[in-house]
Amino acid sequence: MRDGLTKKLVVIALMACLAIPAGFAASAFTDISTPASVSEPGAESHEGEYYYDGTWYNAVIVVGADKSIDGDVAGGLVMSDFTCVIDGDFYQNQPLIIDGGHLIIKGNLYSTGSVVLTGGTLTVEGDFVHSNGTFSDCSIEVGGDFTQGKNIDLNGIGMSVGGNYYQRSGSLDVNGAELRVGENYLQTDGTLDLNGGKLQIDGDYRLQSVTENDNGTVTYGRTFGVLKMNDEADYMTVGGNMHIQSYYGSGASYNDITNGTLELKGDFHQYT
Repeated sequence: MRDGLTKKLVVIALMACLAIPAGFAASAFTDISTPASVSEPGAESHEGEYYYDGTWYNAVIVVGADKSIDGDVAGGLVMSDFTCVIDGDFYQNQPLIIDGGHLIIKGNLYSTGSVVLTGGTLTVEGDFVHSNGTFSDCSIEVGGDFTQGKNIDLNGIGMSVGGNYYQRSGSLDVNGAELRVGENYLQTDGTLDLNGGKLQIDGDYRLQSVTENDNGTVTYGRTFGVLKMNDEADYMTVGGNMHIQSYYGSGASYNDITNGTLELKGDFHQYT
């Protein structure tokens, strides 16, 4: 067994190596290795080393009781029950595994580590920037914007985004789920496949590339993104306008809007 001094040195070395965005000092983050910084009713929770998928991680919170954490946090978190509240931003660069319970993040979630959501509820009151993960049987609530960076299969779960949905990379398989977007949906790459699911967009839907110059002027253009609606149960509602400008035409591997229901309350624009 490692002695206490060795574990303390490991945690200190880890915190020094964690990637922290510019503008944030290390002192601004909760030191999750220090039990005094965490309010927990029971003694079952702990912080430190966690073995996942062939790798040891040493900045992971394992939730074994209701927990409230003040300030910003960097590292990972594992839970299958209880309620955990992070009263700040979560810079998640180690595994985030939720199999039950309720994780509430009062700030933003910046996710660069593995994400496995197989149960319970994840609530992010700010923005959720996603770059890796598997979603199934977990309710996801995002108060701000959601940025997708890799493949997502909603697999029948419920997901709501209060702000904009940015699909910048990877495919989104709605797969029998219900996804609601409170503002606009901008798909600049990847495939959006309703696959028997429902997508409600209160604002505009754009299947376009987007560039912004130094003056802040936004220009839209063609994209390699793909939209698929080929299941009778597919249902897509767009409260604003719909803009389609893709390099791909129609066909089995390309844009395929051949079945289901598209409810458009604004104007439809298709560009060459």
